[in-house]
Amino acid sequence: MSSPKVSVIVPVFNGECFLSEALGSLGREQEPELEIVVVDDGSTDGSIGIVQALAEQDPRIVLIAGEHRGVSAARNAGVRAASGQYITFLDCDDLCP
Repeated sequence: MSSPKVSVIVPVFNGECFLSEALGSLGREQEPELEIVVVDDGSTDGSIGIVQALAEQDPRIVLIAGEHRGVSAARNAGVRAASGQYITFLDCDDLCP
């Protein structure tokens, strides 16, 4: 994949009931210059498994897993890992219209 133009940072902590739909709303964007950086903030539910399964189907999805340190730390980790020219955020319980 070439360098993405937009990186979407998605912090998640125990968001398995929302995560598929949130990432699915981004997946409808067929923009190849889109990078989706999901930062798992120490979830104890099935969030990581959901992201891993979706990443197998969509190579734009990148998973970063870490200890629970809070949403601000998760967002910052996502920004550090992002490679897009522009950065935006989507919470795991939100949808991209």
